[in-house]
Amino acid sequence: MGAMLCAFTFFALRLLLRLDELQPLAPDALSLMLDTGGFLSLVIGGWLGGKLVYGYGVGQDQE
Repeated sequence: MGAMLCAFTFFALRLLLRLDELQPLAPDALSLMLDTGGFLSLVIGGWLGGKLVYGYGVGQDQE
């Protein structure tokens, strides 16, 4: 959950920094770094979530 919250923070920060009077601005180095950080956080969160479900069986019925 922490990785997904981190990704949300990266993408929300990028959105807030790149809007100028509701007009999108061209990407710069900072916005590309925030996008990369958000993407990596999504990948890590997805991997950890898959590990919980498929590796440890979290959320599955124990029959």
